[in-house]
Amino acid sequence: RGPAAAAIPRHVTQDHTLAPAATPRTQPSSTSGSEDVRAVVASLKDAHDLLLGPAAVTGALPGLPEDAAPPSALEGMVGSSTAGGPSAKARQDEAKQKLLEVAGTPRGTHLSPSTPRDPEAAEMAFGEFMAAHGGDKEAMQALEGLLGDETGTANGQEVRTAENAKDVLAHEDDPAFELAVGEFMDARGGDKEAMQALEGLLGLLGDFHVETGMANGEGGRVAENVPGAMDAARRRLLRVAGTPRGTHLSTEPANAAEADDAYFEFMAAHGGGETAVKAFNALFNGTYDPNDFLTAAEEAAERRAQAKVSGAKESSTRDLTQGDVVSLTDVKLGTASSIAHEDDPAFEHGKPPPHDLVDVRAVLELLGAPPSGHPRRKVDDVAKRAVTSKHMNRISATIQKLCADPAHKWWIVAKDKRGVERWVAARLELSDVNLYHINSTITVPVTRAASCSLFELLADGVAVQPEWYVSHTWGEPWSNTMRCLAKHRNDRKYAEDAGVWICAFANNQHELESAVTADPTESAFYPAMTNAKMGAVTVIGADGGLFGRVWCGFEAHEAIRLASTRPYLYDVLTPLAVGNDVARIYDGLLEGEIPYEKSGQEERFSLDVARKALDFAIEETKAAVQADWDGIMHHVRAVGAGPAAVDATVRSRFLVGAVRALWKDADALAAAEKVLEVMPASSLSVISVDAEGQAPENWVGGKLVPRLPTKTLTTLTLVSCDLQDTGAAAVGQFLASNEALTYLNLYNNQIGDAGAIAL
Repeated sequence: RGPAAAAIPRHVTQDHTLAPAATPRTQPSSTSGSEDVRAVVASLKDAHDLLLGPAAVTGALPGLPEDAAPPSALEGMVGSSTAGGPSAKARQDEAKQKLLEVAGTPRGTHLSPSTPRDPEAAEMAFGEFMAAHGGDKEAMQALEGLLGDETGTANGQEVRTAENAKDVLAHEDDPAFELAVGEFMDARGGDKEAMQALEGLLGLLGDFHVETGMANGEGGRVAENVPGAMDAARRRLLRVAGTPRGTHLSTEPANAAEADDAYFEFMAAHGGGETAVKAFNALFNGTYDPNDFLTAAEEAAERRAQAKVSGAKESSTRDLTQGDVVSLTDVKLGTASSIAHEDDPAFEHGKPPPHDLVDVRAVLELLGAPPSGHPRRKVDDVAKRAVTSKHMNRISATIQKLCADPAHKWWIVAKDKRGVERWVAARLELSDVNLYHINSTITVPVTRAASCSLFELLADGVAVQPEWYVSHTWGEPWSNTMRCLAKHRNDRKYAEDAGVWICAFANNQHELESAVTADPTESAFYPAMTNAKMGAVTVIGADGGLFGRVWCGFEAHEAIRLASTRPYLYDVLTPLAVGNDVARIYDGLLEGEIPYEKSGQEERFSLDVARKALDFAIEETKAAVQADWDGIMHHVRAVGAGPAAVDATVRSRFLVGAVRALWKDADALAAAEKVLEVMPASSLSVISVDAEGQAPENWVGGKLVPRLPTKTLTTLTLVSCDLQDTGAAAVGQFLASNEALTYLNLYNNQIGDAGAIAL
């Protein structure tokens, strides 16, 4: 019934007998008489040996000689056979060759599941093959031998298999199937179920009825048919994004745009969100079962239907076909699969994405860069490639424009279940776009023609000296980085044309070998940091991930160290989780600011981030490139202060800056007191605390002051810290041993004669 039944060659009826329309060249003889039976047995045995390989003879049928016994696979079936005559074997061989010619694989070893070039000729050949082999169950077995069985044989030869019955229609000496393996094996997944579907079309299983989207051969997605939508989306994804053999997904589909559309259709059909990601992972791993995801997909469809009725926007499940994206939580946690498999090229670190996702000329126009993609001149000094607020605003506007386009996708790197990193094109919300996405999707394509940095395109070759060096992680959303830098610009009141040095824009991403060297002090980063007129600013994400990166930890230490040797500021900002506000820890006071206001700002600093800072250990950090980590650690150990001093400096800086936030939490306070033990080894030059009467009793005078660094500290401000005489005496002892202090402020502390004498 329907298209599936129509696909069954007209020579075979549903009960596997020859129909009148399929008259063979020679009418089969009667099966009465032993001679006829002997001929039948002989012809069937020959067919079996030819198609399936020699089989053991397991005894004779009653009344027949030993050599007439049928092979074991045909025992008990002889009575139903009708093929005979002395020319049976020749007819079978001729029919087999003709069928392989018109419907076989390129090398002609077995049948191909792809649509034959001449379907009508293939149908006729099929009918003749079935007729030559008797047109019954044995004939179907002969056909199955030509197709390939579940144990991995085809035409008596071993075939490549995967888990029991996968790839049963493939053969080692055949080229990979083209066009995603056609209508059957590709659409059904290329495994045992696919074989059963093919058998169903051949009539072996009678009525062909598949629960997932097809009934009696008729299918099609409708809004109410969630299983059908799931199945159709799965089949389309395998068809357009599958590897040549069509059994799993590929990183390099022939038509990337169509593959992306199929991916999003698949995600939408499976409800979006976490459920869709799990379904995609299952498809990738070969464990996909629609029943595992059906309930969630149906619930999502129901919610979408209700949203359409009410006019409300779907919120809990996002329909990817409408431009929303699956949550990137799974990608960030490394559990989302990409479109890849073991026989595809593995993603290698530094390997560029397979193709561009943007119109380069259009993006150049959005960026305000030269249409040719070539700046008027190059800026050879990497340290003088500092972007201005105008440049950053152009970048942000371009990102916003691309995110607003429902058709635009970004390159992301995700790990599959085996931990292998792959490029994946995905829709991203503006709040999710980070420098990794910007670099792979925008920077690399638009700078490829000139092989230059993005700064050189934006500034058209005009050098900009940095006033501030920006230290940050690429994984932090760009919108957060911009928010922090906007606050910093406003607080520090630097001019619109003042430059900030950001490695992602300053370095030529096509020649990173020259930007990053074995010795970090010889890299492009170091002169940019040391030559910044005002200092360095660190942007820390809400997760505190910066403290796990070796470059960021090294930069923080170097900035703090520079501040102890010359006028140089080290500022820290972090976006707050609630609202659009930003918390900060700054060196010194802002223009017109008093210590009370400064401490009030620092009290708002994220306790979670501060705790991560107190646990910083440079030897436990990581780097994207192992050589970077090795070079920095060699410098720290052999030339620099040593890992312990680096840790002490970074930890102490955040202890002092966030001390009022730390006082409010018992566990954080205990961690802070552990950091005090190593503070004397730090390189801090400025310590400013306005306790506003909130400090634990005798904490500042009894615990902080005795642990102050004596060699580097130039500025000490302890306002409203309830020092009293004992605290003042501790400050006096510090003054006696200090070698660098030039400024002391003990405003609003109740100090008596003994304290004054000690000072």
